Amino acid sequence: MVRKVFIKNLYNEELTFWENIEDKILYGKLGCFLRHLFRFLKRLPKWIKICWNQENWDYNYLYDLIEIKLKEFLKAQEEDTWHVPKETKRRAKQIRICLAYLDRYRNWPNYYDYPMDDIYHEKAEDGLGYYMKHSSSINEAKRKGANKYEKFNYEMFWKRFLQWHQGWWT
Repeated sequence: MVRKVFIKNLYNEELTFWENIEDKILYGKLGCFLRHLFRFLKRLPKWIKICWNQENWDYNYLYDLIEIKLKEFLKAQEEDTWHVPKETKRRAKQIRICLAYLDRYRNWPNYYDYPMDDIYHEKAEDGLGYYMKHSSSINEAKRKGANKYEKFNYEMFWKRFLQWHQGWWT
């Protein structure tokens, strides 16, 4: 919804009495406060879930925050009618790419085959613990590739995010 004051000022027209009252109610301090309060209450359930799962030592929590904000930016870009459509589509595509890299970094077991069938544990010589052993060098090479896959997606997420993020804040 565009303020009538804005439209009328473009054409050097005066507001009517009722338009003036409507402008004061909708765009005055009380109207702005109520709109802000409504938007806050609408977003609150999503953020309560995030805050509930937050722990002080958990760095992964930052990625939860980044993911939620990127999804909000993506939604805003897809609904944007104010800016040039070609630019908003480009920004939305960039955000989707970053979200895909972030998802592949955080959920790499869903994307990468990590064989576990040849892993077993042997008791330590001192008897105080166990060592993980493997019986297949081929599977061990695949498991080492998982680290490369995770690292690649981590680096690509930050590379693309830092390259593109300044154009998203409209």
